[in-house]
Amino acid sequence: MRVKKQKHIPVNISNDHDKLIEEYTFLYQQFKKRTYYEVLAVDFSASEKQIKHAYNVFAKQFHPEKFTHTGNEKLIKIVTAISTLFLKACEGLIRMRTNAIYTRKDKDGKIDTSNILNSETLESEAQKFAEQDKFQDAIISIVQAINLQPSKLDLQIDLAWYRYNTDPEKEKPNSLELIQRMINYHKRMAKAFYYKGKILKLSGDLDRSLRSFERYLKLNPKDIEAQREIKLLSQRIVELNRPWYEKFWNKSIDFFANLRQD
Repeated sequence: MRVKKQKHIPVNISNDHDKLIEEYTFLYQQFKKRTYYEVLAVDFSASEKQIKHAYNVFAKQFHPEKFTHTGNEKLIKIVTAISTLFLKACEGLIRMRTNAIYTRKDKDGKIDTSNILNSETLESEAQKFAEQDKFQDAIISIVQAINLQPSKLDLQIDLAWYRYNTDPEKEKPNSLELIQRMINYHKRMAKAFYYKGKILKLSGDLDRSLRSFERYLKLNPKDIEAQREIKLLSQRIVELNRPWYEKFWNKSIDFFANLRQD
């Protein structure tokens, strides 16, 4: 997979410090809702060299020294926070690439699994938020989980689903793109096909939804819910494709049958 081209973020160094603080605070809050992959705009197969290159591109744009001449402590502080976030993203992804998450040891020589355990806690927390339809809170928790355990790609599917639910019309393309990237990266990722099917069904794309659920069922043949979804989707598609006169005839039969019962 090729690495995404890093987008240059316009750095507006003007005399309107209050406006800059507002802009960069908003930008920082948006970055905090993104995974390290998204912060640095790199793909899941990015090498350590590519990750470092992406970091350097963004770090140069938001180097705190560019803003020291303003003398505005609040502005320098938010720029430093953004710069630090880029650094954390770079270090986190490189750590994942070298499997440091799994091989790091504590002072007693035991394998340190704290990142994995914390990630699982955050994942569970996100699921609880989602069950309560608090999808913005779910996104914050799942992003933190992903950044602790970037190699667990199933978490990316949860993120796509939570984002979709915050604003289905706006987030549908981005959510489907993220899920498709997971499928391209791992052809047998059943969870990706399941949530792709759900999003397509909710957006009215029944044919593609049916195909996604069928792919999912091949990977999980005993899943009763998927079998039900396929049955309902198949019936709905058949109903929509019936000729108008057949639909009219069926409705007429139902109408007269109801009259007899009355």
